[in-house]
Amino acid sequence: MHPFSSPTKRVLLVEDDQELLDELTDFLRSVEKYEIVPMPNGLEALDYLAKNPRVDVIVSDYLMIGKGSDLARAAISYGIPTVIITGNFEEAVKALKSYSLKIPVLKKPFSPFKLVELIEYYTEGKPASGTPVLAAWWDDLK
Repeated sequence: MHPFSSPTKRVLLVEDDQELLDELTDFLRSVEKYEIVPMPNGLEALDYLAKNPRVDVIVSDYLMIGKGSDLARAAISYGIPTVIITGNFEEAVKALKSYSLKIPVLKKPFSPFKLVELIEYYTEGKPASGTPVLAAWWDDLK
């Protein structure tokens, strides 16, 4: 194994709802393939990225301090795949489309297994069930 490669993938998890952040952190840690770095907002996540750019995937809420779209734009500059989770699906998709950010958006509430599927899509190249997720504005995300 290359000394810089790791079987554990680092997931930056950004959510301002502390209860949901804790639940998702616990669930993703239970998968035992991920190192989860929980952050309570986009501003702290951007600061973390500036100091620690070795992140494999970002999972971020959309509507919070330091919007998910701002974080997604920064992630693209680092080459980090991003998944947006939101209760404001239409607003998030519209904003991401206006920025030409083709990233998946999961509408809350969602199955945490779907989130794992998307993380594996990016980190391991595993195909997502049905149509592979390619763009936020496709309506095949359930």
